[in-house]
Amino acid sequence: NGANQIKLTPNANVDFFLPSWSPNGQELVFSYIDRNIGVNGIAKINVNGTGLVNLVQNPGTGFYPGGSSWAKNGRIFYSDLIDNNSELFSINADGTDKRRLTNSSYNEELPSISPAEDKIVYVSDQFGSLDVYTMDFNGNNIKRITTDLGIEVDPEFSTDGEKIMFAFDAP
Repeated sequence: NGANQIKLTPNANVDFFLPSWSPNGQELVFSYIDRNIGVNGIAKINVNGTGLVNLVQNPGTGFYPGGSSWAKNGRIFYSDLIDNNSELFSINADGTDKRRLTNSSYNEELPSISPAEDKIVYVSDQFGSLDVYTMDFNGNNIKRITTDLGIEVDPEFSTDGEKIMFAFDAP
């Protein structure tokens, strides 16, 4: 109903976006761009606004970190800029054990986890516009789901994992 709003993020001139709930509902992970110190990355915070922790931090503010998603097993999936394009990674909730899931010359962004935690849905610009893809939790078995000329973003699995929704911008 909009009541009891709490400002969680403390800094001015910092953009926070694309939050994802922790499995226990007590923390949020999100992307940010901090123009005060010239960095971007992925951070987490307690739902009461305490305990802000940078998990991934990169120099520069020109890259728009492409979202994050928190799995029940405690891993956080996100996209990060490497070699001038965005790739998908996962890390533990404490920022350790960083694993690269994709390795291409294309941009892969906006990962979201299936309810069964066996698939990841994301977008890639491999064929010129952003299309929706899925892959196994370990980065294998990549499959292109959409093939139209528009731009698809923000893919999410349905609660039963049988369908994928996404936003579509027609050309």
